[in-house]
Amino acid sequence: GPADEVAVVRRIYRLFLKDGVSRTELVRLLNREGVPYGDGRPWSFQRVINILTNPLYAGDQVFGRNAYTLGASPIAKPKDQWITAKDVIAPSVSRADQAKAARVIAARMVMLGDKAMLERLAALLKKKGRLSADLIDAARMVPCAASYRNRFGSLHAAYQAIGYDYVAAVNAGRARAAATRRGGR
Repeated sequence: GPADEVAVVRRIYRLFLKDGVSRTELVRLLNREGVPYGDGRPWSFQRVINILTNPLYAGDQVFGRNAYTLGASPIAKPKDQWITAKDVIAPSVSRADQAKAARVIAARMVMLGDKAMLERLAALLKKKGRLSADLIDAARMVPCAASYRNRFGSLHAAYQAIGYDYVAAVNAGRARAAATRRGGR
């Protein structure tokens, strides 16, 4: 790929593997620095995971990860059924570094139950006094906002489960801001 994109990929691996920077911290850092993702959009948790796990960055092309049937969602196939073409392109990182990244990701992945996820969300609410996707994504030891959406159907559903009325909080915040603009408190 282009030299500037290869440099970004290598930097991500260095920060992740050598400096111990988390995937969430990588997203924040890259976006804060204005480093564009390949398509020009901001970085996301999933885009960082893609960089760290896609075999193409180690020079290999993988085919047949999913099975497709007309009108149905893709079905993931077992890894032993994938077809890998080695050394298809010049690698940006070594296979060893990519394998190490996969091991680090697996070791850091903690599957929390609903109760534990909600307890962490409630603790964040207690600490910050409010909740938003940005606050959740910036918090340590709290699953990302996408995890709450996937598990509970929406962020609002997760908020409701801990007794947080997001709409009321937003309206109260707007009322405070309007009062401040009028010179009141």
